Amino acid sequence: MIVIGWTYLDYREGDVRRMSKEIESVEKFREAVKISRNLIDNGSIFIFVSSIEYSEIKVQVDRESLESILKPTAFSYDEFNSHLGEISRLLSVCLDNKQDSFMKSRVVEWRDEEQYDETRIADAKSVLESKLQSVIETIIDDSLRQRYFLKKYAKSPYFTGFEWEVNVKHSDGETDVVKPLPYATCQIRFIQPGTKYRFPFMEHTESVQIDWTEEEIDYITRVFEVIKQRIRYLKGISK
Repeated sequence: MIVIGWTYLDYREGDVRRMSKEIESVEKFREAVKISRNLIDNGSIFIFVSSIEYSEIKVQVDRESLESILKPTAFSYDEFNSHLGEISRLLSVCLDNKQDSFMKSRVVEWRDEEQYDETRIADAKSVLESKLQSVIETIIDDSLRQRYFLKKYAKSPYFTGFEWEVNVKHSDGETDVVKPLPYATCQIRFIQPGTKYRFPFMEHTESVQIDWTEEEIDYITRVFEVIKQRIRYLKGISK
């Protein structure tokens, strides 16, 4: 699993400059957004709302598979990743409904740069407005907003990340096992509610690392399937 992009929402610290590398063609950005929506729908991309501070897009396919998916399109792997990164950054702005404050911050940054006169600033605003609108209309849906809402008002620790790897145990350093034992090591990351970021690159997460055998994974999969069905049932009732 590859983390394509992330961002954070702190406009006061003068870090807005790095939020968005301007991509020249709005039309190409919109096309990347449409492709991203299709990849979300078929399960190749997952939008991971890591916290109320930022969101990130995770690609659930390897590079070779993603390149194959992109072949019929006009995008190279690297170019599409650049668009995904920008989509990911703008998602945080839109989910928190901070488009106006984000735009004002960008204008302040542009005015500090010599190459931006008022005409160019107006053009840049138009481009950014189009990109934000494209993300809102195509990527953000009720499900994503609900997941964001859950994180924002969480009273329990909320899930921020998951990493795993498969290993084989041959011995414990002193005693050989009877038979080589494959197992998975999973690291679950989480944040306590109310945790604030002191610095954007320092995510104040906690984590727990657990080893799982195949049988335990079978068991927990069955339990999660039951939980998922009950959530789906309640979703149906609430509609």
